[in-house]
Amino acid sequence: MGYTFVIGSFNTQFLNYNTSKCPKIDCVASIIASEYFDLVALQEVCREEALSELCSKLPGKWEYDYSNPPAQKYGRAYVWNADRLKVIKPPFIRTDYHVNEKHVRLKREPYYARFTPDGLGGPAIEIRLINLHLEPTMKSISELEYLTVSEEILPKFSKYIEIDDDFYMPAYTISLGDYNLTVHKCNSISEQNEVHAVQYLPTTVSSKFDRYTDNDLDHFSYISSDFEGFGIEVERIDAVQKYCDGDFSKYRDCVSDHVPIKITLSF
Repeated sequence: MGYTFVIGSFNTQFLNYNTSKCPKIDCVASIIASEYFDLVALQEVCREEALSELCSKLPGKWEYDYSNPPAQKYGRAYVWNADRLKVIKPPFIRTDYHVNEKHVRLKREPYYARFTPDGLGGPAIEIRLINLHLEPTMKSISELEYLTVSEEILPKFSKYIEIDDDFYMPAYTISLGDYNLTVHKCNSISEQNEVHAVQYLPTTVSSKFDRYTDNDLDHFSYISSDFEGFGIEVERIDAVQKYCDGDFSKYRDCVSDHVPIKITLSF
């Protein structure tokens, strides 16, 4: 296990501006840099310009990709340290997956990305990521969406052979994002297969009280057997305490109503 790869997921609650009163992009950049992320999947990004500004405030060379959705406030993005990772192909929204009568299409379809540290000091492996933002209000819909993720999308993308690649590298696939479901519910949905959801601590900040809500809504999922023998550590970043001195109101105003999560993979 000579190489460590740090992935984050962060719902940034409409990332689109930076003012002297509310330096949102500065705050997000500070968290990403301080947590030593190699890559972060973002949800609720409003403008591509915000990503350019965010990357300019991070140490080293950072790049980004934006999903450019019709409803701008629900954009998704990837930002990554280009000194540590490179994209194999540009990330894109996957619409080419089959849905049978048991499954539903995701309202916000999977935002798929392929990265490798090969040639940058890392091993010849591929990390495949599926950035998700599931239905926020109707739990019956988000549960059906996660069923599609766990029974169809993750298994397919994990085994998918990219026939136009120059050469094959072992691929490891993770879905991540704002699931709007608890980890218990996710794992009860996928109990008949090998897909395992992780991260059980609350990730949303109460809008009425100075505390976290009782809901763990942000997760990582992967097929357990694909990661046998690797080191995996999962963490919820207590960003309110670490970056706003425990001031929940300040965090809500200047950062987000979610805190980021982190998964560290040791290969």
